[in-house]
Amino acid sequence: MNTLINNKLVKSINLTIITLFIMLSTFCLITKDTKAAPVEENFEYSGIRELEVEASFFNVQVSGYTGDTVEGQIIVHQNFIKKNYVEVLHSKKGSVLEILVKKKKSWIPPSTEDKIIKIRVPRDIKVDLMTSSGDIEIQGNSFMKESPAI
Repeated sequence: MNTLINNKLVKSINLTIITLFIMLSTFCLITKDTKAAPVEENFEYSGIRELEVEASFFNVQVSGYTGDTVEGQIIVHQNFIKKNYVEVLHSKKGSVLEILVKKKKSWIPPSTEDKIIKIRVPRDIKVDLMTSSGDIEIQGNSFMKESPAI
């Protein structure tokens, strides 16, 4: 009698463990590469003589061209855990365009691979870039060919 009860208990425990394993595996597969649609914002400013960017945890690409406006695009791919993790602010103060990334409070460290700021600027403006955990790419100065439109 005890053996029969023990066998049923062992089978029940095994079934529970297998069920939990399948549920956890399914959850991991579903959420592994699940990302929300990218958040994109385009901006354009005229009358800019200087660009200041402070963009921790972002990759920043700046390209020069022969136009007279500053054109930009902010692209943030945020997975469901990091949703609303950062805020990107941009504003014109006189002839200076300031772009600032503000990190919202969270214990989850951000990655740079899914966050980028692309900016096309006239070749003759002063550019000041700072990022602590991202890459900076600059192209299209007076020694290079003009970069394509964003």
